[in-house]
Amino acid sequence: MLPEATSSFEIVEGQRPDFLKSGPLSPLQQVSLFIDKGFHDALDEHSFDYLGDFEQAMLDAQDAEEIDGTFIAIVESRLSFLKQAELLGFMVDPSLIQSPKHYPEQKPYTVRLQLIHQGHPYMQRGLTPRKITDILSQTMRPATAFEGIAASFFLEDDMFFHTVGGEFYAALNLTNGNPQTHTIVFDQFLGRKRVMQAKRNEFDGLVGYLAAFQQSSRRNDRIQQ
Repeated sequence: MLPEATSSFEIVEGQRPDFLKSGPLSPLQQVSLFIDKGFHDALDEHSFDYLGDFEQAMLDAQDAEEIDGTFIAIVESRLSFLKQAELLGFMVDPSLIQSPKHYPEQKPYTVRLQLIHQGHPYMQRGLTPRKITDILSQTMRPATAFEGIAASFFLEDDMFFHTVGGEFYAALNLTNGNPQTHTIVFDQFLGRKRVMQAKRNEFDGLVGYLAAFQQSSRRNDRIQQ
């Protein structure tokens, strides 16, 4: 039997967020990573103007309350997912049959994220990404692929997690599959970060699940589960 959703998400007491690098990134450091990788050039912006686009997101990040087991990330969703992956040096696996939909007119935003990993009760119960999505509390939602990219700045090189949320464009090739049955997976392969696609209804106890706190994000309503 599946556990019932609760009014607040369960954070396991006594578990340190060991997936985080030593010391959190400041909001300015997060945006600097985007600039260092040339995101502003891809959007045809000067670096100074690009930094200004993040003013509200950085203020939101600075004001965010610290909660054990979670971290605050700043998300860029104006640039396509595949372009961001290219600029960041990610490998794109042939299994990626849909590209997450991006929003050129949407301002960068702040979101609180939590990685549900091996030690979490959901993983110990053998719940698939689809089942975890179904039972997330009212204050939570599945993270999007763009939030996964932002989360990768905080993770060690052995990251391994699903992102289930967001909308997708049509399939990139003729392989069968659709975003209702598949999920984006972030991992590391041959020393490089990689993105690939897996089925939502398959359980792998080694793959974590990235979840977002709804109230922490100022994204618009177009981003859906």
